[in-house]
Amino acid sequence: MDAEFTNTTTSSPSTAFVPGETEFEEFVTSEAIDAFIAIFLILGVFIVIPNVLVALFYFGKEQILHLMYLILAISDTVAGVGALFHVITLVCMGIGEMTVVSEYLIPIAFFFTSLTNHLSVFFNTILVVIRTINILWPVQVISRSGVYLAVGVYSVLWAVISTFEIISLYHLNENRFPIYIQFYLFIITPNSGSEILFAIVGKDLISSLEWLNALVCIGIPYGLPALITLVCAVVQVASLSKFRVKGRAAARNRKITVTILLLTFTFMICNSAHFSVLLVFNILRPGVNINHWYLLYVCGTFMPLLNSCINPIILVIRGQSLQRYFLSVFGRVFPFRRMLTTAGSTRNSISVYQNSQHATSGMHITKRCGDAMVKFE
Repeated sequence: MDAEFTNTTTSSPSTAFVPGETEFEEFVTSEAIDAFIAIFLILGVFIVIPNVLVALFYFGKEQILHLMYLILAISDTVAGVGALFHVITLVCMGIGEMTVVSEYLIPIAFFFTSLTNHLSVFFNTILVVIRTINILWPVQVISRSGVYLAVGVYSVLWAVISTFEIISLYHLNENRFPIYIQFYLFIITPNSGSEILFAIVGKDLISSLEWLNALVCIGIPYGLPALITLVCAVVQVASLSKFRVKGRAAARNRKITVTILLLTFTFMICNSAHFSVLLVFNILRPGVNINHWYLLYVCGTFMPLLNSCINPIILVIRGQSLQRYFLSVFGRVFPFRRMLTTAGSTRNSISVYQNSQHATSGMHITKRCGDAMVKFE
């Protein structure tokens, strides 16, 4: 196995630093895999259902902000599907179906995770940039076609890169990677770009330019959007503290800004942990043990999924129309919602009756007859 490991790692820059088979066997047989199965199953369900409802609510709405909420919800829904594929992958590993895991599940889980990680970063960045433009230049109109074009091009770009990564590592190498290398590259650290960079630049050059690999695969897709988002967030916070205009429109704009700031801060916390840990491991190259596997798995997969789970919660809490939509949907699905509504209406009726009885016991009774008021002593 060591000889096989040596042969395969020399053919690709993305395999220049991977742990050995011992860590993989320890991971598969540990109790942590059961915890990851439960966590990803819960996350998958609580990502897919709320985000599907958010997407249905904003579908067809005209405002550019609603369009971005729709796109973000669709991306998060796909991320939830990826979480469920992680569950299937880990379950099959636990029961020893390694051939199915290697041939089918690992590539599928990697494609969903890598694609949605990159798209989530991009969509959150577009959202905060659009809001910042609206604050700085209120008369500037954002083109919906431009948003569609940017989203489409970026989505296709990373879909192609992720597909090339799978084809390259599975079919273009002379030796098939052992499953522990596949699992580390595609599941523990699900990043794209190394293989296509290797094909463009060349083996000899990229081996001496580790910083270029880190820049292309981590810095540009993760670090640069985080920096742009941080600058835009500072501008939005400054606008909240500077302008105190009263009125319904001003209050609505302020509420929108706060909502986007909450989405932005959640995104920055979750994804900064992701790319920061990956950057540290890529540059410092510490000796990897099983605890590092857990750390990389949490930061590389769990944290972006957590972001996809929190996004719809923020939108529901901040939007009254969306709240009513969720309540109407769950009210039709779950009977207890109607029971609670009926009980609440009954309590309100009793309270109104008691208040009216208390009012009639006073010294003065006021009765409205048409437009006239007659007062009885």
